[in-house]
Amino acid sequence: MTILIITKRFAGSIILGLIIVLSAGTPGTSSTSDSLPDKAQMIDRKVDILIHLHAEIADRINTARSIRSELMARHHSFVDEAQTALNHLKNTSYSAVIVNHRIRNNLALIQMIEGYCDVLDERIAAFQHGLARLQYFINRSEDELKMYRALGRLDLDELLADVDQVITECQAEIKIDLIELDKIDVRSCENIWQDIVAGQL
Repeated sequence: MTILIITKRFAGSIILGLIIVLSAGTPGTSSTSDSLPDKAQMIDRKVDILIHLHAEIADRINTARSIRSELMARHHSFVDEAQTALNHLKNTSYSAVIVNHRIRNNLALIQMIEGYCDVLDERIAAFQHGLARLQYFINRSEDELKMYRALGRLDLDELLADVDQVITECQAEIKIDLIELDKIDVRSCENIWQDIVAGQL
């Protein structure tokens, strides 16, 4: 009789243990907990994209600065030539010097270079803004991933949407030519000549 009672208790313990194990192993109904690991992995992959875009834009900035430096070297050369010509002129009015083929060409080249440099300055400023945004989202993504790994539960939907937006915008920015000819706005050759005469170039 005693053995039978022990057997029943033992069997009951096994059944109860199975119920607990099966309950623990049953998938939960919360879609958030199930989707979070996937979203965390998506953020992790997008951080790699952000870092790659950051490097690309930094390279574009270096390229733009290099081109601008070369253009300005030519600008100084053309200004020097115009100033040398100025020293040999009795009549320095614009109407008098514009008939000089060499001076006219120099002024046109100075005009073109200044227009190019203005556009390059705008592109560099836009790229620098893009770099700052990318760095912000790289830092934010890495911080939120650390929080997710520590807490195991975090809403990443807003971050994913923001990261997707900045990636799209920066990818579009990279595709734009460094110098868009239709955006060049130049000042008049007469105004340039007046600055040369005044020693302001």
